[in-house]
Amino acid sequence: MATYTSGLIYYTSLTEFINRTKVEICLEGMIDCNNIEFISIGVNLLKTFDKDIKLCISDINEKSLSEFMNYSVEPTIIDDLYILPNHNRQNKKNNLLSKTIFIKPGLGFGTGKHPTTKQCIKQIQNIGNGYVLDIGSGSGILSIVSCLYGAIKCTAVENDELAIYNAIHNIKVNNMEDKIKLININFDNYNSSNLFDTILANVDHTFLLDNIDNLKRFLKPEGNLIISGFKKNMQNNILKLYDKFFDIIDNTDENDWCCSRMLKNES
Repeated sequence: MATYTSGLIYYTSLTEFINRTKVEICLEGMIDCNNIEFISIGVNLLKTFDKDIKLCISDINEKSLSEFMNYSVEPTIIDDLYILPNHNRQNKKNNLLSKTIFIKPGLGFGTGKHPTTKQCIKQIQNIGNGYVLDIGSGSGILSIVSCLYGAIKCTAVENDELAIYNAIHNIKVNNMEDKIKLININFDNYNSSNLFDTILANVDHTFLLDNIDNLKRFLKPEGNLIISGFKKNMQNNILKLYDKFFDIIDNTDENDWCCSRMLKNES
């Protein structure tokens, strides 16, 4: 088992060897001594089943991590959209699909593979988008896709430094600097006199339950609201709340993750 820098897991791979399995886990941030002790205890317990299990911990720098991630992630195809890691830029000339974007894997949530991201993208592909507010924009993937599918301008709100660093790169490599405004701020402190045609909120269920008033406030009448990031066990609670102010147009789910598109009603 090899573990690199501690924090939030953003990549896990399993590689099969002859009669053995190697597990590599990449974690963001500094390793806490207590966490190392817990991990070591867990590995020692596993030695009951396999005395040859080993724990190796090391730090890797940003360049090494980027290289590792770039060559670990396969392209993702969602309908007519082709999502490529940076190293596959040359493949753009070879694919026959009409739309291609590049997303750096690893540091910012959203490479198109997670069910919540995929479902949001499918909804984005079916609307005009217009002026877009992307809340918790992560890697910037939904903002970039929105611009590819008709958005005039997009405001992306994010306050995680690693995600912002990644989003800046992705916005630039996709030539979206003129269309996407990335704001480093907690959404609780965000304010604007603008109303948006589309709001994207691929976030956790707690945010969705606590921020319905803000989502209503920033969305134009009959504007599109696309929400995701919640599991099926929370779907009824969320939809029951939102149904009072929005007309629910479409609900999808994949691997227990849900996504809904709705229109703000005028009542």
